[in-house]
Amino acid sequence: MGEIRRMAKDIQVGVCDVLFTPEGAGAPIALGLSKGGMTIKYELEYFELTSDQTGGMPLDDVLIGEKITVEGDILDTSAKKIAELMPTATAEGEMDKPKAVTFGSRPGLRVIDHAGKLVLSPIAANGDPSRNITIHHAANTGNLEMSA
Repeated sequence: MGEIRRMAKDIQVGVCDVLFTPEGAGAPIALGLSKGGMTIKYELEYFELTSDQTGGMPLDDVLIGEKITVEGDILDTSAKKIAELMPTATAEGEMDKPKAVTFGSRPGLRVIDHAGKLVLSPIAANGDPSRNITIHHAANTGNLEMSA
């Protein structure tokens, strides 16, 4: 029973703080409250090496790509937060207090120009930065869905 208790201390799941710092920005943007948690999905793509002599039996697998996706529902739907987090959004008025957000004016947008560092910090880790999940060159390519 003692071994199971020690192993459980290594599992940091649950509620987390999420911060996004755009490239060149001084301060991170706190995504704020979420509902339903954040899902992190890490996918690997391999090329299977085969030969005529071994038939269908692979000789080796070679890593050719990686993809990480973070999904979650953010509760702050203010114009300011949408303008900060959606690369396709344009704030109308002052960025600190936009009156509205418009979309559809950025064909040819390069997502890398809006990338930054995304950090997920489990609250259960009590501020221990070794438990953080940090994704460099993260960019929002997701859709926006709101309910009234």
